[in-house]
Amino acid sequence: MKQFAFLFSACLFAVQVSAQLVDSDFGTWSGGLPEGWAGSKTNLAAASINEIDNDGGFGDAAVQLVRTESGHQRFTTQPHDVEAGVSYEITFWARGNGDVRTGLFDDRSEGFGYVYNSYVSLSSGEWNAFTQTITAEETVSNAEFIFSVRNTSGMHVQIDRAVIAEAGAPEAVSIYDIQFTTDPSGDSPLAGSTVLTGGIVTAFWEDNGFWIQNNSGPWQGVFVFAPNQTVVEGDSVVLTAQVVEHFGMTQLTNPTGFNVESTGNAVPAPAAITTADANTEPFEGVLVQVSGAEVVNPNSGFGQFIVNDGSGEALINRNIYDFFVTQGEVLDITGPTYYSFQEFKIKPRSAADIQPSLSTSSRSASDLNVFPVPASDVLNVDWTALDTERVDYTLFDLSGKVVRQGTWTDRRSEISVSALPAGMYQLQLRNGSEVVHRPVVVTR
Repeated sequence: MKQFAFLFSACLFAVQVSAQLVDSDFGTWSGGLPEGWAGSKTNLAAASINEIDNDGGFGDAAVQLVRTESGHQRFTTQPHDVEAGVSYEITFWARGNGDVRTGLFDDRSEGFGYVYNSYVSLSSGEWNAFTQTITAEETVSNAEFIFSVRNTSGMHVQIDRAVIAEAGAPEAVSIYDIQFTTDPSGDSPLAGSTVLTGGIVTAFWEDNGFWIQNNSGPWQGVFVFAPNQTVVEGDSVVLTAQVVEHFGMTQLTNPTGFNVESTGNAVPAPAAITTADANTEPFEGVLVQVSGAEVVNPNSGFGQFIVNDGSGEALINRNIYDFFVTQGEVLDITGPTYYSFQEFKIKPRSAADIQPSLSTSSRSASDLNVFPVPASDVLNVDWTALDTERVDYTLFDLSGKVVRQGTWTDRRSEISVSALPAGMYQLQLRNGSEVVHRPVVVTR
């Protein structure tokens, strides 16, 4: 069941084209040579490269290569990009009399930059298909694939079609194809296979990886384990990776062929779910939002807390964004889901993902007397108007990072800001279900 977004389909088309480097039927010639061939590493004379009738084979013509001597000469493609460690399948249809083999110039340190396969000896007037595989040793943009010929006679070596592509090119699939399953275990039907896929980045977890989606809703998101890859929310990416069940979580790992197709795209809208839904397989890896979720345990261990909207408990994890919550406050929480240690969890990405619920009363900033403005050493906070005996405070920078937090019982309190960089900050005070925010400025 394929459910490709339009942008993803376009990305896959581009990748599939690049995975197949050559598909030539030698039907188009220019200046006495077939288009796409006779690269700089060709040392077979032009007079020995002939356009011939292919007797109804592929296209309108074939190429005849003449080399009667026992020492080989090369007939090569124009330059192509190759990647170190990647294997390429060269399939060609040939007939005639003589020896032919395939090869590659990738400027490797040995063999003067060349590598060759074994010779195929031809002795037939019928077209036959042959496939040889060759592996690049260097990543270069000037690689040339080779037909090496020798000992030709009579019909000489004739080639009617040549197809060069990455060996074992993976199937292009959507994230839905990867995630959707009826297996009670939740395992992906593609587990263990290598796939070509892509989507919009919905979240980035530094030194671990990122989440991508094609659309909003169940089965539409997946985590990509890529600790050395940096991306930004809204990037449209394509990649080749292995589908793995990592301790019960479906993820993509060992990505290769990674490419950012475009940036600044709209991130798929979070799926509106209950806290009970957050513990189910369809929303694994999906960007979700729970609303009206009460904090029932502000510290359940390992930097996590538990919320419940009345449907069941959900675990909230602070790995990506660290923040402070108190018992009983009611929140709207957004983030991608993740599965580890046999638990589903939501991982908020920034301060914007942790908001007082519509059912939470939000006090006016005028209830706080904050001075001096701007502050350079100590920020004084008078919260007498809140009419409470205790508040939890958090100071955020503009990126949403927590720079100061704690609890006050003195209604005239202070925060040291002498070590903070100059700039804008957001002060948040919470007391149960009440919350108040106040922008502050630090100067030097």
